[in-house]
Amino acid sequence: MAERVFVGSCSDYNLDEIKKILAEGLKTLELDPRLFFAGKSCTLKPNLLIPKKPEQGVTTHPTVIQAMAELVLENEGQVVIGDTPGGPFNKPYLKALYKTTQMEKASLESGGSLNYDTEEVDTPFPSGNVMKRVGIARFIKDGDLLINMAKMKTHGLTRMTGGVKNLFGAVPGMQKTEYHMKMNEINHFSTLLVDIARLLNPPLTIIDGIHAMEGNGPSSGTIKKAGKIIMAKNVFAADVVMARIMGISPLQIPTIKVAKDLDLPGDLTDVEVFGDMGKEKFIFPQGKREITLFSRIFPKKWVPRIHNVLQAVPVFDRAKCVGCGICARHCPPKVISGTEDKNPKIDLDGCIRCFCCQELCPYEAIKIYRPLLGRIIFR
Repeated sequence: MAERVFVGSCSDYNLDEIKKILAEGLKTLELDPRLFFAGKSCTLKPNLLIPKKPEQGVTTHPTVIQAMAELVLENEGQVVIGDTPGGPFNKPYLKALYKTTQMEKASLESGGSLNYDTEEVDTPFPSGNVMKRVGIARFIKDGDLLINMAKMKTHGLTRMTGGVKNLFGAVPGMQKTEYHMKMNEINHFSTLLVDIARLLNPPLTIIDGIHAMEGNGPSSGTIKKAGKIIMAKNVFAADVVMARIMGISPLQIPTIKVAKDLDLPGDLTDVEVFGDMGKEKFIFPQGKREITLFSRIFPKKWVPRIHNVLQAVPVFDRAKCVGCGICARHCPPKVISGTEDKNPKIDLDGCIRCFCCQELCPYEAIKIYRPLLGRIIFR
């Protein structure tokens, strides 16, 4: 049976209008709010990648979070708002993160609470394809209902950040960096993301695409006013519709392709859409592409050099660099140096093209660039 996906149209972040859309979405998905929320602890998990203001389009907008929190509380549920960001997972950093992203304001005005529990739970997942155990933040495991509240954005590694990628935020702090290093091939990493989504299996996914992000996402792109809110009980179905709204074939998204291979929703034939998807065309970043064919043709010792002239690479804008060192500290293979002198350098032979440096740079001092030959071959 096709999975229901609701698409609501909304031009701006008006609280009353968003609440109406969310309520309509719940009804369309056949979720009675009183039965669904009453007496349950509901964890609202936004995308809080780094401390950025809402208008920058990097994080799930606080008005969407507030609207959802109010609906839960009005239907006798409890609300906990929280995420594990790309940086440190400790109370001081969370306080700064919640304040800058205005989750603090959303919590106060709705009556919900913010998570400051930084413990993790080693969680078995016997049916996992690449991991049989995954460390998951305890506050996510402890809730009765996980409401996955993602942001519609492009992404240098996975092409887009939607519902599935947002659940990677359930993995605490620096453990994300370890997974990037262990699984640096895109299909392997995408399978990990799908495994985590299968493990957590959120009963409701909401994607904030009112003001989305295109270009150099997920943190340095430009605002794209898509005017959409996506809701689905199946996170994979939500991502399929999000890809279509962004103007890209769902199977061009690595996580969706992996999902399809596992007989999970992977294209529009697997979903039933309620609402107007529109006809947007997003600009996608020049991300990582596999060049396995070239690796097989040429001698092994040439492969790193071939990768460097074909694959996308992080490029530093030294005029914007402030020497904070965040990129170097969060680089999984530890190949970035010189940040203390505001003159960062990267050893491309060791770079795994995960683009964590670009993703976590708070000053937008790193861009993704593909050499000319790579652009010609992979156009």
